[in-house]
Formats: sequence, structure tokens, C-alpha cells
Amino acid sequence: MAHTFPVGSADVGLPRDAFYPTAAPVTVPDGQGGWLTAVVGSWRGSADGAGQAVFFWHDTQFVGWSASRMVLFPHVTAGGTSILVSYPEWPAGESFAQWTDNLITAPQVLIQYTWAQGRVWASPWNAVPPNTTNEPALEYLP
Repeated sequence: MAHTFPVGSADVGLPRDAFYPTAAPVTVPDGQGGWLTAVVGSWRGSADGAGQAVFFWHDTQFVGWSASRMVLFPHVTAGGTSILVSYPEWPAGESFAQWTDNLITAPQVLIQYTWAQGRVWASPWNAVPPNTTNEPALEYLP
């Protein structure tokens, strides 16, 4: 059986296994003797491939995700002791089909995530991934 994530949305009945991994985990040292891991998971209910979340673990404990709602097509890489996530921007006036045809050349927003003081921090500190969906908020469902 494929691995699934313990995340769904109880308020609309998304099941506990609502997401599945769509990319290999990216793990970096946290600079404090532990590890920070990120995995992109896709929503099982998506008909068009959209609707992802970036999941974070510190060592073996799930500690959250990059946004409180699903995002569109994030790309995760390692950057020293940080996880780097690039999010394509959706230009105003483009249809979803036009945008997804041009994802490779779309402008990117880069957010750096690091582990410090017992949590994941985004840099810039006020960074918000673009193109969050209107889907219900994500919830941890152990």
C-alpha cells in the first residue's frame, strides 16, 4: 500500500489519507543535530493534478506544512540546513490551462524554511505561498 499522510479536513470530511507523496522526500541537517524533511503531497480528490501541500517533519515527528491551505505545484530542494520551496506565480489574466502549459517558465516565488526554536520558520518571515486554493483548511488527523 502506498504511503499516505495523516492530514485531511474534518470539517468537510476529507479522510485521514487525503494526500499521497508525489515527490521524493528532501532532508537537510537542522544545524542542531537533527533533521528537517519536506515532502510534497498531492490531494487524492484532484481531477487536474492541482492541490498540493508541503509537509514538514523534524526527525520523525510531523510538525506542519508550508501553508494552511493547499498550494499549486510547489518544487522542493535542499539548501544547506534549509528547505527551499519554489512556487510558480499565476499571472493575472491567464486561464488555468494556459498557466499549467507554461509552468516551467512561470515566475517563481522562493521561500526558505529552516528549523529553529522548536519550529519551522519561513524566510522571508512574512512569506505566504502564492496561489493557495480555496479548499478547506488543512488539519492534522492523527
